[in-house]
Amino acid sequence: MPGWGRSFSLALKSVVVGFLFALLGIIIIGAGVVLGLMAYYYEHTTTALVVGVLLFVIGFCVAGLGFYAALIKYSVEEALKEIAQKAPAAPVVAPVPAPAVTVVTTPAPTAAVQACPRCGGALTFVPQANRWYCTNCQQYV
Repeated sequence: MPGWGRSFSLALKSVVVGFLFALLGIIIIGAGVVLGLMAYYYEHTTTALVVGVLLFVIGFCVAGLGFYAALIKYSVEEALKEIAQKAPAAPVVAPVPAPAVTVVTTPAPTAAVQACPRCGGALTFVPQANRWYCTNCQQYV
């Protein structure tokens, strides 16, 4: 619901714009009437009379459409402002990265002692490194 200050401002804008259109319409109507009367009293030409009547009708249309357009324009503008104020802001959601999945496969140490392929010494399985280690070569196999 707009406050009275905004409503007054809206009504004032509508009246001013409508008044300007009405003034323009009255000027066009006046031109049509003058042209029509001049044609009737002085020249008696139908063309001037038709143009005068057309200007008269166009003047009424401009005046009426001016008020209508002013009211519609500002009413729609006000409605859009109200809708924008009432609409909840869309929450900003950051994409959550998928958790990293680490598959650890540990070879089951066998009961038999593994032999190092380089030196033939005994290998020891290190679970933290998930590898076999040769104590003679001091290297992972």
